[in-house]
Amino acid sequence: MTPPPPPPIQEVSDDDVLCGRGGATNNHVGNRRFRQLVTSHQPTYLVARKREKKVIAREIVKIVRERGGRFLKKNDQVGGSVWVDVGDDRAVEKTSQTLREGLDVRASKNLGNLDAAAAAAA
Repeated sequence: MTPPPPPPIQEVSDDDVLCGRGGATNNHVGNRRFRQLVTSHQPTYLVARKREKKVIAREIVKIVRERGGRFLKKNDQVGGSVWVDVGDDRAVEKTSQTLREGLDVRASKNLGNLDAAAAAAA
């Protein structure tokens, strides 16, 4: 038997993380807080093993939820500004994706800084 769909959410709080693309979601207070939280975990994520990476993503989702936040997506099937909670599995996927964003660039810059420091020391 399929579980019932999550109830629609009319009001979004500053603790919520909005899933989707565009300026409205990027500039939402909850999304900015979420990105700060993710950024604080990225150094650990960068050196973590695959299984540990999932644990880090779950921990971030847990922190957001404990602060009263939800991971919401707009429900296009219902008119107006109606949102639904995407659930923990999708929230962990979004968090993992956000943790990966920009890591290659950061790692390259850090390696470049190490190379420059080594060259200066020589």
